Amino acid sequence: MDYENRSGQSVEWFVVGLAEQRNYISIYVNATKGGKYLLEDYESRLGKAKIGRASVSIKSIADVDLDVLMDLVEEAGQVGQSKGPATTDSTTGMSISG
Repeated sequence: MDYENRSGQSVEWFVVGLAEQRNYISIYVNATKGGKYLLEDYESRLGKAKIGRASVSIKSIADVDLDVLMDLVEEAGQVGQSKGPATTDSTTGMSISG
């Protein structure tokens, strides 16, 4: 997926990322739909998790509804492959296409 940073430079960025932290697992979902982060449509159904604008943090995989998580990741992949118009994140000022 392409991002346009504040200086106007277009850079490649990941759509879905996974990171093992000391006390939890983080899943980053950098996909937008309708001008908002895709994660916002899934957060109430994910289960016991700390939800950020574009991240989910869980202490154990057993704490999250895996079916909902898989739906989120699959939709993010579809959104990331699309060639839709760019949107701008009002917090970071980054333009997100896809």
